[in-house]
Amino acid sequence: MMHLMDLWVVSMITRNIKKLWQGKYASVRDTDLRLGIHKGGIKLQHNGESMNLSNEQCETLLVVNKDKPQNMYQSKFKGRYFLVDVEWKPLTHDERQGALL
Repeated sequence: MMHLMDLWVVSMITRNIKKLWQGKYASVRDTDLRLGIHKGGIKLQHNGESMNLSNEQCETLLVVNKDKPQNMYQSKFKGRYFLVDVEWKPLTHDERQGALL
């Protein structure tokens, strides 16, 4: 039997982070944040650790960084994007494991 929390995690998109900027910031493309808003959030993974961003957090990050001067990058495949730095705060427990009562 699936729980509601399992459905929330399954619908999120997953992005792997190769390296952290200054050892504590994950850079996420604005296009991934926009997709995360519609898919229920983003799961970021780095060195066996993971961090979740809800769709509300994705939207807030886009709004806050929208007016800042950004370096636009050309995608290898299509379009342009800018990077948003998110402080890396990995989960301290496995989100698939339920809480003890």
